[in-house]
Amino acid sequence: MTTAERTAVLVLGMHRSGTSVLTHLIGRLGAALPIDPNPAAADNPEGYWEPAGVVYQNDLMLRAADSAWLDTRPLTLPPDVAATFRPRLLAALEHSFGSAKCLVLKDPRICRMVPFYRDLLAEMGTRVRVVLALRDPAHVAASLCTRNQISPAYTAHLWAHHLIEAERETRDLPRMIVSYDDLIDDWRGVASRLRAFLPPDLPAVALDSLSGTVRPDLRHHDGPQTGLFDDAMTERLRLLRDAIIGSAGDFARIDRMADAFAAAASRALGPLEAEFRFQRLTSPYDAVKAPDPARERALLAAAFARLHPPT
Repeated sequence: MTTAERTAVLVLGMHRSGTSVLTHLIGRLGAALPIDPNPAAADNPEGYWEPAGVVYQNDLMLRAADSAWLDTRPLTLPPDVAATFRPRLLAALEHSFGSAKCLVLKDPRICRMVPFYRDLLAEMGTRVRVVLALRDPAHVAASLCTRNQISPAYTAHLWAHHLIEAERETRDLPRMIVSYDDLIDDWRGVASRLRAFLPPDLPAVALDSLSGTVRPDLRHHDGPQTGLFDDAMTERLRLLRDAIIGSAGDFARIDRMADAFAAAASRALGPLEAEFRFQRLTSPYDAVKAPDPARERALLAAAFARLHPPT
């Protein structure tokens, strides 16, 4: 299959932002879904629609880079780590999608490693189109607080880093932005836009046949969420979301907000590091657990010491 014949629709967005239902909808419109999707769970009863083998390798790669999906620090993939996981992920993608002419690939972790995946998909002879999912960060924070006991302040930085990195690394690609509210409130309108965005040679699908793909009854944490962030963070989040939604090529506006978040993260370095170390020590998920708990406890103690210097 030649490069000109194959397309990957890359669904990018912060965790808990509707990427699962968006991916399923794209699959119903004709793109190939993975043959090995991660199973549904209580927090996502309709399924995640992400390839289990790819997610597993992504978690291992993050772990090898001393990171995890909930890390707010900039991700650096050392060359030896990238080289080790490149053949593993090529094999995982081949297993999940075979020779599908148009596939839809979703894993929120990819937001932090877009350059790696762009190279990987190019090696497979695959063009990339991007669908960027946006959800109100207050609703994301409420969801992650319930599911993972992550603080709203920490989630604010995590949300911003995911969106900033995904947006910055895909500016030159065909791209569509979908808000969670639009997806839930007007799924037919979103489906029509997606159909026009996807490769034109996909089989025609009647929108009426897609009823039930998007279930508004599974929408949670979307009531008024007040007091989750301080005023300065609330304003930064609003400005960043508005900039991405209305960018229309005004990348300087987004870059200014990225700089503002980098400065805010620098000021909050101590609390952010302490929460990351705490999550690695207490999380029930293997993908997050610290590979060396003793080292992690020492790093957490040092972070607390910096937050509470001797008086």
